[in-house]
Amino acid sequence: MRRGIRRLSSQIFIGQVLILVATMLVGFGLFAKEQRAQLDVQYEDRALTVAQAAAADTEIRECLSPGSDPCGNLVQEIASEMQRNTGATYIVVIDMNRVRHSHPNPAEIGQRIAEPIATLDGRPHVDVDAGSLGRSANGKAPLYAMDGTTMIGEVSAGILESSVTSALWSVLPVYAEWFAVALLIGAAASWLLAHRLKKRTFGLELDEIAKL
Repeated sequence: MRRGIRRLSSQIFIGQVLILVATMLVGFGLFAKEQRAQLDVQYEDRALTVAQAAAADTEIRECLSPGSDPCGNLVQEIASEMQRNTGATYIVVIDMNRVRHSHPNPAEIGQRIAEPIATLDGRPHVDVDAGSLGRSANGKAPLYAMDGTTMIGEVSAGILESSVTSALWSVLPVYAEWFAVALLIGAAASWLLAHRLKKRTFGLELDEIAKL
C-alpha cells in the first residue's frame, strides 16, 4: 500500500486533487462573502424602499405636520400594517424632536431615540443598524410635511440580519453543487494527466528514474 502511494502517477494525482480542493474551498469562501455583501445591499435597498413608502404616506405626513390635530394611534396602525405587507421587521416614525410615533414594541412609542436624526441632510441613508431588536439592514428616509419642503421627521425601516443570513443559506447549496461538479471534473482531468505522464515515463517510478 505504501508503495502504491509512492507511485509517480499517484503522487501527481493526489497533489493536484489537494490543490484543487484547497482552491475550491478558498474560492467558495470568497464567493459566499461576496454573495453576503450583495444580499446586504439588496436588503438595505429593500428597507429603504419601505421607509420611503411610509414617508410618502399622506396620513402619516398630516399627523406629524405642525398644527395638526392629534392622531392617536393612527401612525402606529399604518406602520404596523405596512410592516405586515412588506415583511419589514420594524418601521419607526419619529418627529423632529426624535420622539417615536411608531415601533414594534408599543412601550417605545412616545420615547425619544438616543441617536441624532440621520436624514437632516435631506437624503436617504442605508446601513447595518445594531438596534434593540438586533442587527438589521436599515433604511432611513426624511419625512416632509404636505408642502414637500418642511422636514417634520424621519422614517426608519429595517429587516433583521437573520433574514439576510437565511437568504444566503438558501442559495449556497445550489452553488456548492456547481463547485462540487467542477471539483470532480478537475479531479478526472488530473487523473487523466497522471495516467498520461505514467505512459510517457514507460511506467517508471521516481526511484527508478533517479537510478537512471
